[in-house]
Amino acid sequence: MQDSSLHSSEWIKINAELPDNVIIEPDRLIIAHLEKGSGGRYKCMSVDGEGTHITKFFNLVNLYEPKAEIYPKWLKRTVGASASFKCFGAYTPDFTIAWSRSNGQNLDVNGDTLTLNDITTEDEDSYECIIENEFGQSRATAQLFVVNLHDDEGERIAEYKQIELHNELQLACPAAQNVEWTKVESDLPHHAFIEDGKLLISRVDEEDGGMYRCRSQDDMLTKYFDVTVIC
Repeated sequence: MQDSSLHSSEWIKINAELPDNVIIEPDRLIIAHLEKGSGGRYKCMSVDGEGTHITKFFNLVNLYEPKAEIYPKWLKRTVGASASFKCFGAYTPDFTIAWSRSNGQNLDVNGDTLTLNDITTEDEDSYECIIENEFGQSRATAQLFVVNLHDDEGERIAEYKQIELHNELQLACPAAQNVEWTKVESDLPHHAFIEDGKLLISRVDEEDGGMYRCRSQDDMLTKYFDVTVIC
């Protein structure tokens, strides 16, 4: 970056430190080796040969291959709910975003956000966003898990449980061995533990309410519990 009319100058980088590999001369700033962090807005405060103070700004745009990321990395949703994934990353102003499923199906999505409405068990899959520019391509993947809480006739199959705040909660899975417990649409409470196939919470908090699932790894039996905490 150069202005040959300058007699002396001071350079700063807006909202950041100057890169370590810069060389400042009276009429120019030289970046010896461009890196991804070199891009940004630079300000030159200078005095020309007639003693006039001059301020100029320079925008440096780095052109390099993108790096795609997805947030969140995974979601767990019930049938009929909605799910959204957002694709973002470091890329140049000229880029495209495309979405696909693990089976290679391209999705008709306009923009950086994939939203699935009224989802079914068939929507359970891994989803991929692809960011591309003239310098390269980058991919990121997220997983959607879908839980069905109704039988073939549409009847709800979850067992209702009501528990008063700060009481003990016990949920018993039909199987006692090789049981996996999960909480639908969130993680299991950190203070929950499993014993003989039962899920135990010794002191229930408000956020412990919700849908829980136990699954026997032996016979693949699944049962749901809809827990309401009474305050």
